[in-house]
Amino acid sequence: MKKTLSLILAAVVVLSALVVLASCGAKGEGIVGTWKANISFDKMMAEEEGAAEQYEALGIDLKGKSVDLTLEIREDGTYTRSIDPEQMKSVMTDLFKSMIPAMAEMMGGSVDDYLSMMGVSSIEEAAEKMLEEEGTDDTTVNGKYTYEEGKLTLDETVVTVELKGDDLTVKECDNDEIFPAAALPLAFERQ
Repeated sequence: MKKTLSLILAAVVVLSALVVLASCGAKGEGIVGTWKANISFDKMMAEEEGAAEQYEALGIDLKGKSVDLTLEIREDGTYTRSIDPEQMKSVMTDLFKSMIPAMAEMMGGSVDDYLSMMGVSSIEEAAEKMLEEEGTDDTTVNGKYTYEEGKLTLDETVVTVELKGDDLTVKECDNDEIFPAAALPLAFERQ
């Protein structure tokens, strides 16, 4: 009788442990977890018809530039989508630096004239001023989500996804501000 009771108790403990692990969103289980993807501006320019030529005409060079995007999906129905702020600042600084000569030309003046108009003395200062005006503070978004087989809804945005183990691929998104169409498909990996 004691041996049978011990076996039953051991089985209950093992089953309880398995239930706890499954409900924690253990690695490889469900959509809950932290996911990371890399958004390549090269890929986005290639996907967007005529973008590379337009950027080149404006003197904008985003070749080799990318940012990491993290999507944290929690069991309580909330999520956080964030872009590394330092990477974003670096890309935007490079973007503004490359735009200034083209902007000066479009205004019919020299780079020095443009810098003077901005109240700065160097391209670096102008880029810093533009970055302050544009800001990089909005690199994190928090909200609520729902998930049903292949459909992830982030607040009001419907995202079509494919989940295979530790890989989450965003296939379609009805809001370019959440996941730009030119970046799709976007492959996330569970962290």
